[in-house]
Amino acid sequence: MVEGMLWFDNATDRGLVDKVERAARYYADKRGMLPTTCYVHPGMLTPGKAASVSVKGGVVEVKPTNSVLLNHFWLGVEEESFRQQRPAA
Repeated sequence: MVEGMLWFDNATDRGLVDKVERAARYYADKRGMLPTTCYVHPGMLTPGKAASVSVKGGVVEVKPTNSVLLNHFWLGVEEESFRQQRPAA
């Protein structure tokens, strides 16, 4: 991951998709580009089901990792997507 941000959301009244959307919109507002990946604790995903969330005309892939604690979201741009999205200097 080239650029990343850690987001915390333990609200019980929002689902995973809403939480990822909120975090991705914040990331995009701060960084000027949409994140491509969001890592979450495996316990936050339905086992055996891939997840992706549509945000601002893009898609954020939600992937499990034991490196992220429950209710935390590690969002960022993977290297190949970074080269494609980065504004030309």
